[in-house]
Amino acid sequence: MLARTCANGSILTRDVAFSPWIGSSAAGRDKDPFVELPFDSLTISRRVCEDLHGASAAVSRRLGERAAGDLNYESTRVRKNTALEKWRNGEQTIGAWLSLANTHTAEMMAHAGFDWLCVDLQHGLLDYRDLLHMLPAISTTDTVPLVRVSGNDPAEIMKVLDAGAYGVIVPLINNRAEALAAISACRYPPDGARSFGPIRAAVYGGRGYAREANQQIACIAMIETREGLDNLEQIVTTPGLGGIYVGPSDLALALGLPPRGDTDDPAHLEAVEKILTTCKTHGVPVGIHTGGLEYAQRRLNAGFNFVTLGVDIAFLMKAAASDLAAARGTQEKQRPNTGY
Repeated sequence: MLARTCANGSILTRDVAFSPWIGSSAAGRDKDPFVELPFDSLTISRRVCEDLHGASAAVSRRLGERAAGDLNYESTRVRKNTALEKWRNGEQTIGAWLSLANTHTAEMMAHAGFDWLCVDLQHGLLDYRDLLHMLPAISTTDTVPLVRVSGNDPAEIMKVLDAGAYGVIVPLINNRAEALAAISACRYPPDGARSFGPIRAAVYGGRGYAREANQQIACIAMIETREGLDNLEQIVTTPGLGGIYVGPSDLALALGLPPRGDTDDPAHLEAVEKILTTCKTHGVPVGIHTGGLEYAQRRLNAGFNFVTLGVDIAFLMKAAASDLAAARGTQEKQRPNTGY
C-alpha cells in the first residue's frame, strides 16, 4: 500500500499491484479515481482489504506453482524475433520503412501485416522521443520492430534496443572493425559490450529477455559505400552479424551514378549481384531497399531474404496522387525516384 500526502494534509492511498488510488466509498471512486481521505479518518473497508489480500494470495500461489512446474520459465517466455528466425531458415520477408513522426501511422502500417517495420532515425523526420511512441504502437501486432540508427554509435544503438527495438540497421559500414563494433553494442557480455538496462525491452521481450536477447536481436550492416564494397567479404563473414542490407541509393553514389535505388544501370546491377552472391555463399541473410512493388518483386525473385516494399510517406503520396488524378481525369503527377 502506498500513501500520498496532499497539500491540505489529507492522504491518497493506492495498492501498487491491483488498484488506482482508492477512497472510502464506491461512489467516490466512480466519480474520481483519486479520492482524498482525511488523515484522521484513513480507513479502507474490510471487503476491499479481503479482496486485495485474496487476489495477492492467488497470484503468489500461481507464481509458486508456475516456478515449480517449469524451472526454465524465464527462458520460455522470451518473444521470438520471427523475422530473424525466418532469415536464418532461408525464408523471405517483406517490410516497410517509417519516416514520419506519427504514432497512428506506425500502428496502421503494423496492422497492414508487414513482417517487420523499420523506424528510420537516419533520414526520417523523427527522433528518439518519437520512437518511444512508435515502438509500442508497432507492438500492438506481431510485426517485428527494427530501427535504422543514424550512425554506428554504440550509445544510440543501446538506447534504441533498450526502448524495445528487436534489431538495428546500421548505415555506412566500411570494414569488419566497424561491423564488430555494431555487433558488440547489440550483445550483452561476454558476447559484447551492451550495457544492461532494458527499461522497455524487457517488457516487450518478456521474462527471458536478459537471458536470450543476444540470440534475438538482429544487427544488420548496410553495404553502400565504395570501401564497403571493397571489404565486402570481410564484412559479410563477421561473426555475429544478423544480416546485410543494401542501401541502393548511396551505393549508386559510390559507383559514380545518380542516387537512384531502383535502377537498371549495369554497374549498379553488378554491384548488387556481387553483394547478394557473397551473402548467399556465406549463408548470411541479405536484404535491400526498394521504392515499390515492381522492384520489390524483382529483388524477391532474385533471392533476397528481406525487402522493403516502400516508405510510409511514399505509400501516402502514391495513393493520394493516384486518386486525385483519377478524380480529375488527368495524368498522375510523377515524383522523383528517391526511394522515399
